[in-house]
Amino acid sequence: MQVKTKFGGLRADQGVDAVEGQIGQGGLGLEGGQGIVSHARTVLAAGDGRKDARRCPRPQPSGDGARGGLATVSLPRDKGDMTRPPAIILAGGLATRMGGGDKCLLDLAGQPMLARILDRLAPQCARVALNANGDPARFAAFGLPVLPDSLPDFPGPLAGILAGMDWAARMGANRVLSVAGDTPFFPVNLAERLSRAGSGIVLAASRDTGGVVRDHPTFGLWPTALRDDLRAFLAGGGRRVRGFAHDHNAATAAWTSGPVDPFFNINTPGDLDLARAALRSQM
Repeated sequence: MQVKTKFGGLRADQGVDAVEGQIGQGGLGLEGGQGIVSHARTVLAAGDGRKDARRCPRPQPSGDGARGGLATVSLPRDKGDMTRPPAIILAGGLATRMGGGDKCLLDLAGQPMLARILDRLAPQCARVALNANGDPARFAAFGLPVLPDSLPDFPGPLAGILAGMDWAARMGANRVLSVAGDTPFFPVNLAERLSRAGSGIVLAASRDTGGVVRDHPTFGLWPTALRDDLRAFLAGGGRRVRGFAHDHNAATAAWTSGPVDPFFNINTPGDLDLARAALRSQM
């Protein structure tokens, strides 16, 4: 079965070698190989060109060979800096379409996806925490506080947002930034643009070449003053992020996506192949 992916008309069941082969041979159009290459250039340039940005330390292999364990790293923490919001990475889902496990720990061009997310996120925020369930020791190499859902049975990303709200409120922050743990190419000006768009809930969106706007509700700014409202919403059976945001008159900040959506997320093995191909094309 062929699946039209967010990268254009590529088959989702293509492996990395097949995708890269088509890119190298020029067999893909703008929405295929050129779109991937163009997007990867934008991503890498944006991520590497900010000389004044604080770079997040990347977990490094230890022992003999690249398959050794990860060395412990420490993330920079500005405890008194509330001019930038704290951020929560949402990674508490079950990843059923990937066969289970932690999507954020999947390898992308020699790095865990979580390392790439932190590399983009750390310069934008004051502190970073990870929302994940189960044994937190598997994330020890990243030096992050790991916040589990406060509700049972994996109620979805709103539970992670609530965990982030409670954590941010304890630090005296007015809002917390949320990002998805399976979206490695999000904008490097995410926090800045969302902050300018409103003082309440603000969600990220992307506008395609046809002018159609699609929101991405796991990327947003959330006032910590709404944490009890969210707790009640979840206790009453509410699960939809858009539903809670709509109830509180959320604003939107939109990015132009071009041939590729900057909020491309990895849900399937085919998505992972495409993300790997995009990064390998620039190495």
